[in-house]
Amino acid sequence: MLIVGFLSFVLTPVTIGVGAWAIFKNKIDRRIKVLITYFVVVRIATVLTLLGMAIVGGAGSGGWLPH
Repeated sequence: MLIVGFLSFVLTPVTIGVGAWAIFKNKIDRRIKVLITYFVVVRIATVLTLLGMAIVGGAGSGGWLPH
């Protein structure tokens, strides 16, 4: 599980970059662009949520901030 989590963390900027590039540079149907935009926004929201959880910490998770 640790390897999968690490690979997800490392590949996240790549997937966001490729998604943004596909939205602006490719001549694809507007409906597909909307779908790609949705997935890129969801991916960014997931990353920000996980970073927030890592910094603040959940209930009893022992995050970085003192409790």
